Amino acid sequence: MPKFNKGNFSVGLGFGVKLPMYITTSDEMFTIDFDNRTYSRYTAFNNYNINNMNSTFQYAVIPYVKITMDYSVYFTEKIAVNIGAYINYDYGLKSKYFDIRTDSIDIGLELGLRFAPKL
Repeated sequence: MPKFNKGNFSVGLGFGVKLPMYITTSDEMFTIDFDNRTYSRYTAFNNYNINNMNSTFQYAVIPYVKITMDYSVYFTEKIAVNIGAYINYDYGLKSKYFDIRTDSIDIGLELGLRFAPKL
C-alpha cells in the first residue's frame, strides 16, 4: 500500500480484492400466530466452498478500500515503533437471487516495528 510520509506521520490509501475460500450464510424465518400468541423461529445455515460459490453469488470476489494512519516513534536512526489506526470498507458478495447487501466496515488499531530511516 503506498504511503505518504510527513515527518514521523504517514497516511496510506489502498484497495484490492479478497478471494474467499469458504462462506457460511444463515437465513432466519419467523412465524407469528396471533390467535395463539406464539411465534416460532427457524434458522438455516448454508455453506459454500470455492467450487460452488458461483451458483449463488454473481462474483466470488470482495473488493475493498483501506485507509491507514501511522505515527513512528524512533529509538535509533533506523528502528521505530509504529502506532496507527485503519478504516477498511469491504464491498460484499452480491447474490444472484436476492437484493441483499453484505458490505462491512472495519476500524482497528495497529502496532508494529519499522526498520527504515526517517523520511
